[in-house]
Amino acid sequence: MAQPFDITLKHLLEAHPADCLRLVGLTTAAPIEVIDADLATVSAEADKVFRINEPMPWLMHFELQASYDSGLPERMLRYNVLLKTRHGLPVRSVVILLRSKADGPEMTGVVRHALADEQYLEFKYRVFRIWRQPVETVLAAGLWTLPLTPLADVKPRDLPGVIRRMKERVSAVALPSEQAVLWTATYVLMGLRYDEALAHKLLEGVRAMDESVTYQAIIRKGEAKGKAEGEVSEAQRILLRLGTREFGNPDASTKAAIAEILDCERLEALIEHMGHVKGWKHLLGTAKRIPSKPPRRPSPR
Repeated sequence: MAQPFDITLKHLLEAHPADCLRLVGLTTAAPIEVIDADLATVSAEADKVFRINEPMPWLMHFELQASYDSGLPERMLRYNVLLKTRHGLPVRSVVILLRSKADGPEMTGVVRHALADEQYLEFKYRVFRIWRQPVETVLAAGLWTLPLTPLADVKPRDLPGVIRRMKERVSAVALPSEQAVLWTATYVLMGLRYDEALAHKLLEGVRAMDESVTYQAIIRKGEAKGKAEGEVSEAQRILLRLGTREFGNPDASTKAAIAEILDCERLEALIEHMGHVKGWKHLLGTAKRIPSKPPRRPSPR
């Protein structure tokens, strides 16, 4: 399932791909066309592919990555070959790593295949590590890559100043409708590195954020999730406390089993069953027989 940051970045790329090309050090004055990235022959889909309509056209393939995937380099090779075969144009491939957790020993920018002592294939792609980019580089790239600025090489103490500079730029250049999109994207992408409360505090008072329906929906969803997680945590605590009083201290496997129960109604049902069982093992055995949610009664007609 696509994550919010994934959807957000794909939208920004489509809105103004030239800004993203500029960010990774590629510039063109030629028209840029979004093309179909579906590679049905392998049941896969590249993140974003653009046709650069220069006198000698070529394709630009961006792959966005927020977590480590050792198989990504081979996948980049496969995408490159399939795109070249499908469209008959040369393909430049760039992986944009959105945080350090996505980096690893396989992210070299080169795929080499060899048989015995003979190398028979070499494929090169660019690896763009956003957290290593100077703030100035990201700020200068373009309006539609501004939301990536907080993910650049910025220290937490400097973040308020960076956000202030972003506000000045957005207010001076972007239309009101564009401001709402840019700030909502900034908020979503900040979740890759920063605590939600910090992101909310730093962006508090941005009028476009306050007026953004999408932003408000994200906030409500986050509040609901936080409330639900708090209720589950409290139910787990009560179950452990009452169970310890009834059955003695739980061992590590019992604590782990309780931590895996994230349904508040199931936890409450276990608390109610406590007086009818003889120990932790018996109690947790009943958990498998308790439905996650009780079936709804049919509405009276």
